[in-house]
Amino acid sequence: MNRYRPFLEAEEALAEALSRRSWEGVEAALSALSTLPLPEPEDGEGEDWTRILTLHEANRRELAAWMEEVKRDLRGVALPPAPPPPPPRWLDRRG
Repeated sequence: MNRYRPFLEAEEALAEALSRRSWEGVEAALSALSTLPLPEPEDGEGEDWTRILTLHEANRRELAAWMEEVKRDLRGVALPPAPPPPPPRWLDRRG
């Protein structure tokens, strides 16, 4: 299990952040996960591997559900208009 400890800890941190609905926590956990190489399981490590994959899949489903909730909450919210694009460079007479 020692080989998987950093990955498992990051998945557990993600699960905790998702349960608290913490954007900062989710971002930190996903950032940590993106930098960790996941070693291939060796003989006798099937249980550890299954535990990690089960947690990972639960986190993925929870994150997807949260994103759907956010999208639903944002429906009908008026966003500020985008700023106009800058003028073409050929129109710029300063230089």
